[in-house]
Amino acid sequence: MDTVEDFTQPIRLSSSIVLLGMKHVGKTTLGQQFATRHHLAWIDMDELIVDRARESYNIEARNAREVYIKLGKDGFQEIETAAARYLRLYSSRNQIIATGGGIADNPAALAELAAIGTSVYLQESPDILFQRIMAGGLPPFLDARDPRGSFDELFDRRDAIYRKTARIVLNLQGASIPEALQLFETAIRG
Repeated sequence: MDTVEDFTQPIRLSSSIVLLGMKHVGKTTLGQQFATRHHLAWIDMDELIVDRARESYNIEARNAREVYIKLGKDGFQEIETAAARYLRLYSSRNQIIATGGGIADNPAALAELAAIGTSVYLQESPDILFQRIMAGGLPPFLDARDPRGSFDELFDRRDAIYRKTARIVLNLQGASIPEALQLFETAIRG
């Protein structure tokens, strides 16, 4: 007889969970739902970056992309690393942290987050991710002359970094949000 896992029992974490993955993989949706279900703190690194840009650089931005546009790659990564360091120094153990997809290109921020807790790479097929990304129009990080080729190159590079960094690799395989949440719960409890 198959055993049914009891997902009604709250999880108490011994460390934080840091969600890694490409844009549109579901880090925010999955992380928020998991945190809500288990009464854990929820932190979105993008929101923290916007707050730190306002406080440290007096930059008004609605989202992390605007911070990136205003500060450029180096300035953005400096704030991203500072936000990760802040979390390492001042955060609690029972929390879920969602990172931006570009954190794979910031080794200093990844190192700060590695000291916080368990990194989970939410991995999805490149075809599904490309479709989700393009549904919102051509993003500026893809080459307009060859969007798919530039996406595949980006995916391959970041996938290798996420796999090397993460303690848990969770292949979502096109799972719906409820299915992905169950896979995530099983991985964390396991």
